[in-house]
Amino acid sequence: MAVGATAPDAHGRTFSLEHDAGSGGLIMSTATIARFLGTHAVWNIGAREVGGRYGRFAGTGAAAVSRADGIDFAIAFNREIEYADYDAVVARIQSILDGGLVSRRATVDTVLMGLARLVQRVADAIRDVVARRLDR
Repeated sequence: MAVGATAPDAHGRTFSLEHDAGSGGLIMSTATIARFLGTHAVWNIGAREVGGRYGRFAGTGAAAVSRADGIDFAIAFNREIEYADYDAVVARIQSILDGGLVSRRATVDTVLMGLARLVQRVADAIRDVVARRLDR
């Protein structure tokens, strides 16, 4: 790190490298982030803790949440959305998860069908929030 140091960016240009607190430091899939949250804090340094975090960067955004029941999830967008929209999407996902996925004695087929319904409901919730935002 030196004064005026630069590095190539994804669009063939360069950006400045500055000695500062990290931002946008994790580049991984949402599934990997959710697995990472199983043992690491979503906000802080250390072991897993309950909480959530949103992040925005030009043209993109993401959220990561660790719940008290041990479920962790992450979502990402290919556009920058408002924090109120993150709140709406996360609240809908929390509501779906609070409704219970399946009982502990469920068969594999029941579990898979429950997960398929969950994925569809989460996708619908995200689509609703993004559609409302685009209508503004």
